[in-house]
Amino acid sequence: MKILVLVGRLVFGGWFLVHGLNYWTHFFPQPLGHQPLARELMAALIDSGLLALVKAIEVAAGVLILADRLTALALVAALPISVVIAFLNVALEHTMLGLLAGPITIGLNIVLMLAYFDSYRPLLTWRPVT
Repeated sequence: MKILVLVGRLVFGGWFLVHGLNYWTHFFPQPLGHQPLARELMAALIDSGLLALVKAIEVAAGVLILADRLTALALVAALPISVVIAFLNVALEHTMLGLLAGPITIGLNIVLMLAYFDSYRPLLTWRPVT
């Protein structure tokens, strides 16, 4: 199980780090979407400046997940981004790559969060311990 979590962390953290850094370094073209709604969403994120914040969070989360430091927190920070990635790829794009990348991204995020479940246990108490 530890090997699977390690591989999942490396894949997920690496994915977030590379795609986050790509916003500033342009390793590959920034995907802007193929379908009209996907292009509109990406244009709104870029024009509002929100994409820069998202990419900064991706870089920070990627580094923390790869380093296995504050991993549970980084996975929580990555979850909303994973949800948007999955939504964009599955609901708006409808490409074969998107139909794979979206569910894999959110799936890895959730599986890794489950692997770190003990870190979240104190947050899930009904009444705080005083």
